[in-house]
Amino acid sequence: MRLCFRLILASLVVTPVAAGDTAVLPTLIRSPQASPYNVFGGDVALATPTACAVGVRGADGSASNQGAVDCFELKVDGWTFIERLQPIDLASGDQFGESIAADANWLVVSGTRHDASGVDSGAVWVYRREAGLWRFPQRLIPGMGSDGARFGSAVAVSGGRLAVGAPLGGVAGTVSVYKLVGTDWQLEQTILNPTPAQGDRFGDSIALEGDRLLIGAPFDDEGAIDRGAVYTYSSNGRSWQLQSTLLPMSTSDRQYFGRSIAIRNTRAAIGANGADALDGTSASGMVEVYDFVGASWSRSGELRPETAAAGGHFGWDVAIEAETIVVGEPGYGTATSPALIGRARVFARQPSSQWIPVTSILALEPAANDLFGASVAFASGRLVVSAPGRLGQEGAVMSINLGADCDQNQVSDVLQIAGDPTLDCNGDLVLDLCQPDTDADGTPNACECSSDLNGDGVVSSADLAFILTEWGNYGQGPADINRDLRVDAQDIAVFLSNWGLCQ
Repeated sequence: MRLCFRLILASLVVTPVAAGDTAVLPTLIRSPQASPYNVFGGDVALATPTACAVGVRGADGSASNQGAVDCFELKVDGWTFIERLQPIDLASGDQFGESIAADANWLVVSGTRHDASGVDSGAVWVYRREAGLWRFPQRLIPGMGSDGARFGSAVAVSGGRLAVGAPLGGVAGTVSVYKLVGTDWQLEQTILNPTPAQGDRFGDSIALEGDRLLIGAPFDDEGAIDRGAVYTYSSNGRSWQLQSTLLPMSTSDRQYFGRSIAIRNTRAAIGANGADALDGTSASGMVEVYDFVGASWSRSGELRPETAAAGGHFGWDVAIEAETIVVGEPGYGTATSPALIGRARVFARQPSSQWIPVTSILALEPAANDLFGASVAFASGRLVVSAPGRLGQEGAVMSINLGADCDQNQVSDVLQIAGDPTLDCNGDLVLDLCQPDTDADGTPNACECSSDLNGDGVVSSADLAFILTEWGNYGQGPADINRDLRVDAQDIAVFLSNWGLCQ
């Protein structure tokens, strides 16, 4: 994903934000074949900042739960559906789309319940990008007799290599590395768990970039039950060699260190979604950051939610780019909000090397069991976050450009708006000062009459009735005129100041 967009956050110096500093995203991407239990957004990948692939592992084709991948392109008027991928050799329950990875040229999709090499042995389909479409899939399968291997539980692609995890394959998990030869992917090496123990799930997560490969075994028991471990490998051009074993700082049980891994250049982020917060909050989760220094990986920081939520599973998924890390927390919820609404947290690295929270990202009008943050993907400032549980597991995906800086003040527009929602009168995540204002009255055209909630051109009692109906609601709906995530007296004050005909 080495693309040309400029990421402002790379040089951003910010101060820590309060828990309430939040960017709220509307649902921008939904499946054109939406249906309950499809789990649209179980995994997401960005091939480029304008090309998104979404796993739909519960989708039905000619049989139940065959799975699919829906592909979208970002155009001037928003995300547009391009095509649905659903190979003809799928069978009922294959769950194609469970795990996906992409770069500018290749899309890798798994169906971990495919039976070509045994019951639930798994398979991976690799697509080549041509004229904006994904074509000519090559199917990769494990050796015969791989019953239950779940080949494809994790996939990664980078620089003419791809890696496929089979966490239940072999004795205690395997990872197969393929190399591109012409237009075909050929098996280069199968990596076995170096410290095999039943149930470690070696290969449950993978991060690959260049000649560096990180493999997660989140149920590894070294030092504690299900503490987790990550094994690092390097390639000399001929074979992959074990370099080191990374373990979490804590020795407590059930941290699941290595549940998620992201790598970019010489930096890696590793999620431990089961870790407890410093105050003992169960399964609140954390992320450890490593830098490649000299010839080895060295721990350089840790990320934790500043407001720990029991069962939040912060670190369920991670994405990294330059000096920014995004962490999914799909189990997040509070005593005053629905359970499992989920969120994503954005962290920025300071010149002091400290990582600080920049903003929370929530879905618009969150609902119980949305699981927002279950999957995150990042490419040149463009972030996509999935909510596979939304709308009865129909699923949805939200998108935001963290790199936009329309006023060129070296601070991301999204982060400015998160700190001061009044800078964005209509909630489209674009600064008002960058919007068209044809009558030069200081108010963007799109916001000339934000209090006209029924669109009749007049701010009147009819609009007031709508505000009162929504009074106290959480979320950035139309009645939340000042975009502070709650409909209250402040919205009434703005409303009354606009009373009468829209000008």
